[in-house]
Amino acid sequence: MLLEEYNFLGVDYGSKLAGTTVAVFVQNGQFNIIQSLKKKNADMMLSGLLEEYAPQDLFIDAPLSLPGALVGRGEDYFYRKADRLCKAMSPMFLGAMTARAIKLKDSFSSIGFYEAYPAGLVREIPGLQAYYDKKKSIRKAAVDALEQILPAELNKKPENWHQYDALLCWMVGYRFKKGEALAVGDAQEGLIYI
Repeated sequence: MLLEEYNFLGVDYGSKLAGTTVAVFVQNGQFNIIQSLKKKNADMMLSGLLEEYAPQDLFIDAPLSLPGALVGRGEDYFYRKADRLCKAMSPMFLGAMTARAIKLKDSFSSIGFYEAYPAGLVREIPGLQAYYDKKKSIRKAAVDALEQILPAELNKKPENWHQYDALLCWMVGYRFKKGEALAVGDAQEGLIYI
């Protein structure tokens, strides 16, 4: 069980077997970063963490809904309003990841699931955007800039962009809990939080 104040996880959701799914949570005053292993089922790892820590909420970088036209609302079959406003990828382009994320959400109905957008948060926080370049290896300057805004200590520094993005998803959750997160999109179709 996590402390009431930080009873949520941030997750950068990757391909099922690629070793790119990362979960972040605060325990004993420190951030814990757990990354899936290559060729191991990331969904099983994440399910195990949700069962073990029983968080109140999860903030995940993956679509948790489909475009409205697919469920009889609107005419856009490819993007949700939130995707267009955030300039995010289409849930349809992300196909299997979208389906896995929705299935995970449905499997843990007692946990609040919120779609977080790390790149959107980087644009909102002065000082982060200058270092956020995922085409290059993660740099110390990017980690130092992020560390300046974190409300707890890191038990280890992020070693790749997946870990960095998971920390950003956690920060979206932190902002949400403080009433500072931006909600983008149409609530009936699906919101993205920044």
